[in-house]
Amino acid sequence: MKNLFRNIPLHIKLLLTGIIPLAFAFILALQNNQQKEQRLQLLENFRDNVVLNSYIGELCQILLTERRVSFAHQMNQRYSEAELLNQQAKTDAVITKIDEFHNGKLGDYKRYTLLNRLPAFRRSIIKDSLTVPEILDFYTPILQRLITLMIGTSEKPSFIPMLNEKISADVLLLQMSNSIAMLRSDIYYVLVNKTVTESFFEKIKTGWMGYRAMELEFLEKADSTSVSAYREILKRENTVAVIT
Repeated sequence: MKNLFRNIPLHIKLLLTGIIPLAFAFILALQNNQQKEQRLQLLENFRDNVVLNSYIGELCQILLTERRVSFAHQMNQRYSEAELLNQQAKTDAVITKIDEFHNGKLGDYKRYTLLNRLPAFRRSIIKDSLTVPEILDFYTPILQRLITLMIGTSEKPSFIPMLNEKISADVLLLQMSNSIAMLRSDIYYVLVNKTVTESFFEKIKTGWMGYRAMELEFLEKADSTSVSAYREILKRENTVAVIT
């Protein structure tokens, strides 16, 4: 090998001396460019997931409101049929946004999140053919599936830790909202009907323990900005824990 190199003319040696570093530089630049393209693609996917998750989160919040309105409508006609239909239309508007944005990424999400059962269920509410527990029980699995869907679509680049914490915090807050809404509905239902069973207290205690567990996880894992905002909300509402 040494003899072969010695036999190479000087101008060829000089040429090789210049070409080899350039070749290495080209290879490194190509690899770096590929990494940049991969990172850009990851960021684009992440951006789409953030938007999609925001729509799913919005749907969860508005479904919580629809459940509350449906519940109150059934209990004491606090909301008129027109108000109930208006709230349902708001829910449908968010579903339409998801339909237009996800571009097949979620597949037939209405089927596996049980949203496809919503139209028939609403007709039953209008016909006044459902009990209050049936109304409350209907929305719970839908909300749980949507929250799971949020987690499943959260492609989180490791180089953006702050956003990762924010997404995790949003998911936990939705779970907490769903949990506390169920507790309030159960308590309100008992107060209106003036009937209490022994199992009711155990149900409330179990539900509260679940909520507190999620709250502790939120305070432990969420970003500092979200935690501070949450604590401020608690102060403003003067929230007091009555079950420990």
